[in-house]
Amino acid sequence: MLNDGILYRVNKVGCSFVATGRTGIAQINVMAITHLHLTLEHDDNAIMAELRISGIYGKGQNEIFHTLNALRIWKDWLESRFGSLINIDHHSNPDDPPDVQLHFEKRDVSLEHTELKPHPYGMVDAIHHRECPNQCITVPSLSNKPKTRGEITNAMFAFNEDAWADWATENEEWLGELKSLVDRKVRKHEPGILLVQDTALLMPSDVKHLAVNFQREMQTQATSGLDRCTILLHSRLNSVQYVSFLFKKGETLQERIKLK
Repeated sequence: MLNDGILYRVNKVGCSFVATGRTGIAQINVMAITHLHLTLEHDDNAIMAELRISGIYGKGQNEIFHTLNALRIWKDWLESRFGSLINIDHHSNPDDPPDVQLHFEKRDVSLEHTELKPHPYGMVDAIHHRECPNQCITVPSLSNKPKTRGEITNAMFAFNEDAWADWATENEEWLGELKSLVDRKVRKHEPGILLVQDTALLMPSDVKHLAVNFQREMQTQATSGLDRCTILLHSRLNSVQYVSFLFKKGETLQERIKLK
């Protein structure tokens, strides 16, 4: 920020100021970390109230909201290992990863939040919500994915036989996407917990099938860091319905499902 010939770089903690004639540089070395008094006892309304006064917006809000929403489902599992959650820190650039630091009674646990939304689903959502929110669309195939915007738009309104895909082939594609996503995240940073949120909104039966297949693959996958990482695959259908799966190498797949 430039003000009266003085350049400021603003941040949240403190600053050191060095004057050089009329122009000075205020360099504040802040870690982009926001402390939040949130625990697994807080409901969705309380989380949003805290986020609104925190100065965290957009992607950061989504990370915190969906992280706590998913962790509440696994509250008993987490507390049996780490004790109660006391509070959390949200990290943003340049201090992420991790996205979230969880402060439990017994120890701190780093958490990375990521979305399972491979191409072209992000663009499908954008086109649908911005250009035709009231129209019924088809979801393009992942095994024969359209590449350009024009191809994606055409696929969204294809109601003939070209819109259908082989179920087994589609499942293999989704498994490949999940494996690739987990591999990238774990190699970049070894979090204590990797939360993979399904934002493509797969059908619950498809998410479960994906979880079973990933559990089998995970036990034989030789990715560095998987031995120390807990992976959550979480799909929130609405405010009360969800499917959620917990993976740890060498352990059986655990699931929490609420559809009624």
